[in-house]
Amino acid sequence: MAQLRREKEDATPLAAQNAQLREALAKLTAVAEKKPDVQTPNQEVLPLVWFDDVPLSDAIVTLARQAADLNVMFDPEVRPRLGSSLSIRLENLTAEAALEAILSTNNLRLVKTPGPTWKRLNDDGTWMPGGFVGITRK
Repeated sequence: MAQLRREKEDATPLAAQNAQLREALAKLTAVAEKKPDVQTPNQEVLPLVWFDDVPLSDAIVTLARQAADLNVMFDPEVRPRLGSSLSIRLENLTAEAALEAILSTNNLRLVKTPGPTWKRLNDDGTWMPGGFVGITRK
């Protein structure tokens, strides 16, 4: 009887974790299936987006640059969360859709900012290409 009670107690947190994972998967699936209204030529569909145990910040920066040549600036409030590792495999998405999926499942959002207020020079004195975006909490 005691063993059954322990097993029941152990099952409760696992059921909660299972529900969270199912919710995250549902969000990811919804974003992955969402098709853009108008596909511009630079929105190339990527056959496979695969990150295996990489820092979350690296995945975000890589996809932002590939999606629209965007430079990313992270809100100081989200910096502690960016060191966590990410393992994900997405198929047949644009880089922008993959970025939105990763941000959404990590309770982050993309905030587009006016270009001139965020532009800055590279170390070599040249302007950084692309616009700037911020990553903040939802």
